[in-house]
Order: sequence, then structure tokens, then C-alpha cells
Amino acid sequence: MTSQTGLIIIRILTIPNLGTSYIAEYIENIFMIFFPNFAMGQAIIDLYDNYENLKLCQDASFGCRHQPNPCCRYVKELKREKPCGDLDCLYWNTDYWTWEKPGLLKYAISLKFQCFFHFLILYLIESDVCRNKKKICGQQNAKDNTLDSDSDVTNEKIRIKKLISSKDQDNFMASSLTKIYSNFKAVNQISFGLKFKECFGLLGVNGAGKTSTFKMITGQETISNGEVLIDKINLANEKDRFQKLLGYCPQVDPLIDQMTVFETILLFTRLRGIKNELASRTTINLINLFDLNEHKSKMCYTLSGGNKRKLSVALALVGSPNVILLDEPTTGMDPKTRRILWNCINKIRTKGKSLVLTTHSMEEAEALCTKIAIMVNGEFKCFGSLQHLKNKFGDGFTLLVRVSPKIGNVQNFVDHFMKTYKTCELRENRDNFLKFHLASDSKNSLSKIFSLMESSKKTYFIDHYCLTQTNLEQIFFNFVSEQKDTKK
Repeated sequence: MTSQTGLIIIRILTIPNLGTSYIAEYIENIFMIFFPNFAMGQAIIDLYDNYENLKLCQDASFGCRHQPNPCCRYVKELKREKPCGDLDCLYWNTDYWTWEKPGLLKYAISLKFQCFFHFLILYLIESDVCRNKKKICGQQNAKDNTLDSDSDVTNEKIRIKKLISSKDQDNFMASSLTKIYSNFKAVNQISFGLKFKECFGLLGVNGAGKTSTFKMITGQETISNGEVLIDKINLANEKDRFQKLLGYCPQVDPLIDQMTVFETILLFTRLRGIKNELASRTTINLINLFDLNEHKSKMCYTLSGGNKRKLSVALALVGSPNVILLDEPTTGMDPKTRRILWNCINKIRTKGKSLVLTTHSMEEAEALCTKIAIMVNGEFKCFGSLQHLKNKFGDGFTLLVRVSPKIGNVQNFVDHFMKTYKTCELRENRDNFLKFHLASDSKNSLSKIFSLMESSKKTYFIDHYCLTQTNLEQIFFNFVSEQKDTKK
């Protein structure tokens, strides 16, 4: 776009009678240095102009000694201040490879210089030189937050540090990952590891640091501090080998609208280096796994949101990577399609893959994750299995009781239960339906609650009862209330 604009401006400024050709020459020299596409375009224009002017001026220039005309600019024998008289001179030259306009030599030198210059910039961006320099700068601002962390978070951090220096490592390890944008610390020293057949759920509201974490793991963003390893391969030292072991399903579907489902997966198999004889077989297997067989010949833009997400997850599996990152994979799916994808993800995990999952659905985290961390303000506030988090951070239990409407005495049961279990609270009493909240109390074990309910069934005519623990959603809301507004 910049080159097209520059070419149009130059063309307008060189219109005869405007008297702005000197401005055009000045702008042309500047654009030629910084924009290779402009240099190429202007070279083609000058080549064409010289060809046309040469046909006109080769014969007309012989009359310049007697009568000035637009072709007299390059006639050396003339010693006039205005060789073309009052007319604008035409640019022409019999030698196309001269420095003076309309020669092509200056454009060729400019393009050659820019080739080396831009290649050097690209090399510095893609190489570890800039990456390591930024990492060193970020390390100066990174401070250890171990003392302020939950005990499980601290223990995991210590475990990962020990594993990195040992031979027996996890399949995936992130150690003290930190990301600093200017003066804002988006991710603050998070550590976690995954063995084979494990799924790690990274939960948090928008702005908690989940996306920054994923970008660091995939190599899209430089790591301010810390390191990431897959199968003992360090991202900082061996980026290409690291990324070959990593599959990634981003939030935005990486699909080309004009390609079919089959063509899209086949393209990714070839990009992953899978040979011809295996590429088609791999494509068909993934289509069958994600129940996309009836859509395999459809263009990607015609797919529903749910099928697009299934296709995006399928692309993350191409090449059988050791670790798979899934960034909100079920967004926009209906319950049935979501359940199908959950089954697929569980199959993938049981085949020996390590998964890292972000989601806003607590139900999804409970269904898929073997380990969970809740992220707030760039830090892990808790870490562990679902049951461990419920036991440690759960706010007691919920007891639902249904008393027989014909012969049961609801109030008698309420009085009896609250007298026996003193740390309970009646939160609902409606149509013989009771809802109690039971606070966590070491004196009142689960066995005591069940014993009390079983002994009361006949006495107070209880039809049925249900005891549930605090769900993950309640624990999540308790933590994310501490999240700061990063937009301020």
C-alpha cells in the first residue's frame, strides 16, 4: 500500500507544467531507500518510459542544434541553460544501466542493499540473539513471590526446579515463567509440570494472564524470565525442535475459508512434514475421530462454529505432538457437540498426550482436567487435583432433603438435625424440600452426617437426600474476586 501511494504521488508530481519534478526526485530517493517494493515498481515504470521515449527521441535529438525540443536533455554538444527551451524535457538514454534517470542502476543497487538489510533484521528477529537479550533484561525485574504463594503452588515450583536439573523429568515443564510488558507484569513466576496422560486446566478471567502464558509457551512472545521444556528440549535453546513437539489450538480458528475440511487437514500434515503416503491416511483418521466425515468436502466458511472448533482441535493433533495446548476449545458449541469433543480430548489424553487447557466452563474443567490452577493477576492462587481443591478451599457441603409430604413433619426434622449438627444453616424450606449448608468441621465427619441421615429416614419419613461438596465454580469465584482491572 505504501509503495502504491508513493508511485502515484511521484507520477502526479512529474506531470509537465506543474513544475514539481524536483520534489518528485527528492521523494523518490527517500522511498527508494526504505521500500523495496517501491524501488521495484519505479524501476519498471522508468524502464517502460525510457523504452517509449527512446523510440521518439533517438531521431528527434538530431535537430536539437537548430531547434529546442523535449528530447534535447541528453545531447552533450548543447551548452544551453535550458536545453529543451520552455518545454519539459523527456528522460531517455540508450544505456539502460546508467545511474542517471531513467537508468536502472540505482534501483538495482538499492534492491541489493535492502535484500541484505532486511534479511539481517529478519535473522535478528527469528534468532535467539534478540530473544536472549530480552530475557536477560526481563530477569532484572523478576522477583521471587514464593513467600506469598499457596503451599501447593510453592511445592510445585520447588518440584519443577529440582526436576529440571535431574534426569527424570516430566514430559512438559514450565519453570518460573514471567512476562513483563513495560512496567506491567502480566505473568508472575508460574511453574507447573505434566506427565504423560495428564491434562492441566488453567482457569482465570480475562486479563489474568492465560493468553500471555500460551504465547510464551508457543514461542509467539519472548519469555521475560523462566524456561519451558518438552521432553528435555528447552524452548530458548532449540525453538524449532521444541515446536515440533507442540500442538496448538488458538482461540481464533486458524482456517482458510476457501479450503475444504479435507484439504485443510491435508495441508497441515504436509506442513508438519508427513510423507505423501501417510498424509491422506492421517487426514482421514482425524476426520473420523472428530466426527467430521459428512463435512469433509465442505468449505471451511460454511461450517458451524462448533465444527470449526472441532477442526481447529484436529489441526493441533497433526504430527502427533507430545504436548497439546487448547485455548477455550469448546467456545460456541452446543451441549451435544461439546460432549463429543470432550470424549475426543479424553481419548487423546489416554493415548499418552499431555494437555494444557484454558476454559471458562467449570463443568469442562471438571470433566477433562487431572490438575487445575486458578490464575489471578498473573499468579497461581491454587494448584492441585479437583478433589484436592474442593477439600482445601471448599466451603463445606450442601445437603438436600425431601420429606414425605403426607406424613412427614418437616419442622421436627429441622429441629432435630440442627440440634445434632450445630454448624449447619437452613437456607431453603419449601414444599417439604430442605436445603442445608454444612460448614467444614473436623468434629463432624462425613460418616457422622450419613449416620445421622440414615437414622432419621424412618423417624421423620425422609423420601431421599443428597449430599454434595462445594463445586469448582464457587471456589473459582472466591479467588477471581481479587482480580485487578488491567485496563486502568
